[in-house]
Amino acid sequence: MTADHDPTRRSACYGRLKEMAVHCRFRPGEHLKIGQLCEQLRASSTPVREALIRLHCEKLVTSTVREGFFARIPNADEFEDLYQLSRTLLLQAMQSSRLNGRGARTGIGQSLDLSPSAPPWAVAEHFTMKLAQRAGSREVARIVSNINDRIRCVRLIASLDPELVQGMVLDRQQIAEAIAVGDTPSARLILETMFDRDLHRVPELTKELLARAHAGSLD
Repeated sequence: MTADHDPTRRSACYGRLKEMAVHCRFRPGEHLKIGQLCEQLRASSTPVREALIRLHCEKLVTSTVREGFFARIPNADEFEDLYQLSRTLLLQAMQSSRLNGRGARTGIGQSLDLSPSAPPWAVAEHFTMKLAQRAGSREVARIVSNINDRIRCVRLIASLDPELVQGMVLDRQQIAEAIAVGDTPSARLILETMFDRDLHRVPELTKELLARAHAGSLD
């Protein structure tokens, strides 16, 4: 089997490029030249091109006919749409039979029990996926996972603000506690309030994200 068709190498190439894309390692609108990426990743063109095509399908990079692939330009309207979609799906998951059925009071709280060194955005994503999985639909979980990838850069910026981090942690603790006692209405209300605050902050966070991404100082 040649290196170009080695599933392990192809998966590793995709994983590295995805990590760079979701963490805004590229400058907004940057032309993602396959030759340069091959040198950077020490990979051949086939797995790099395949990875970019896959990332384009996931809306993590953009593409222009005859010009190639480009890094996304953070857009507040897009982020707001994604937050709204996530809210809708998670509220539906809370109303699902699986959430209200036997065993519904376990698992959510554990999603807050990541390593103490885990970044806030990782805790938020893990918690969100735990809620999404309660819908009992692989498609809902897949969509929420993709939303998490596409808004991670915004959560990265929010994670730099201790006050926002404190609010993120408190919101999720309260939701977990409400679910633990079977109080779905309260859990839904807290989730709605959490998303309202997140949506209100998106424009400001997007501006900071753009400034940091252009300066190459997101970390």
